[in-house]
Amino acid sequence: MIRSLTSSTPPPASPSPPSTSFLEITDAQSFNSAVALSNTVPVILDAYAQWCGPCKQLDPVLRQAITDQGGKIALAKLDIDVPAVAPLVQQLQIASVPTLILLFGGRAVDIKQGAPSPPELKEWVSKAIELAEAVKKAAGAKQEEEKEGEGGVSTVDPKILIEGAFTEARSPEGRVSIEKLAPRFAAAMNNPTADSATKAEATAGLALCAVLDGDLATARELLSNAKAAAEQAHQQAKNLPSPEASFDSEILAVEAALSLAEDLAGVVTTETRNIHQLQQAVESDKKDLDAVYALSLKYFEAGNMEEAVEAALLLVKRDREWREQAGKKLVLKIADALGNKNEVGKAARRRLSNIWFI
Repeated sequence: MIRSLTSSTPPPASPSPPSTSFLEITDAQSFNSAVALSNTVPVILDAYAQWCGPCKQLDPVLRQAITDQGGKIALAKLDIDVPAVAPLVQQLQIASVPTLILLFGGRAVDIKQGAPSPPELKEWVSKAIELAEAVKKAAGAKQEEEKEGEGGVSTVDPKILIEGAFTEARSPEGRVSIEKLAPRFAAAMNNPTADSATKAEATAGLALCAVLDGDLATARELLSNAKAAAEQAHQQAKNLPSPEASFDSEILAVEAALSLAEDLAGVVTTETRNIHQLQQAVESDKKDLDAVYALSLKYFEAGNMEEAVEAALLLVKRDREWREQAGKKLVLKIADALGNKNEVGKAARRRLSNIWFI
């Protein structure tokens, strides 16, 4: 069952958080309770082990970061060595500790491996709360639109629908709710207040849904339509558009995601190994660069973005010239697909530069 966690030596000056802010996962039932809680507030699942030194160092810092938010976010602790949670560890693909998984809306929406520094952790917690607020805002907009009834005209700002839908689509399990995402993008595109820029961004969102659904032909067609709408938006603009225009950046991101899906489609025709088998191959044979490449793509497909980046960077380290610098291209594609505001993508670019030029 779920139970409150208490620290044996809590900081004396720290206020006592609500009991629901600190939970412990001991079995499938308690995990389901934590997932249910994530429908109300974001929940950080901390996968740890008693023997893990970095886990022990992270624990008080993480608790304090949660406490400082005053109930806006919760912490669920998962000891990976408890026999009853072994299936959960496998299901969540926890390969190392500490691993932090952000749960919101009943799904995992972000993951961070290793022990972040206190400033990094504080920033990550803040972003988790911002993400939750953005999704709630989009969900509220969706409910408002549904109240309009069939044939009704939506009064919801289409940009709110688009922002929330992209947020959900890029979560690790976004592909499972495509049937919920596509109507939002469609509603934004068909909104009478939508201009060419909004239509371009919404069409790019529909293309992303097609990518996640594996319908690459439809994705290509929709992406072409999005580019046409973007060109029209540029022509209508009085001044030159900023390179950071949202519809331009989203089209670039979807184009990269489509390219990665096409790369994966080419790989799976000859590569039959699963992620676990590829991991073993990468560790045991440093010359098996095909395994590193395939592993990165399969991580991306599974929504494990940080692992996808790590594998792509490993490919660069092992042989930067392999297949005409395929590793470098892969890192950049992943970063592009994540969008220009994504922290994992930003870090990937920085690390690639360090490896490439130093």
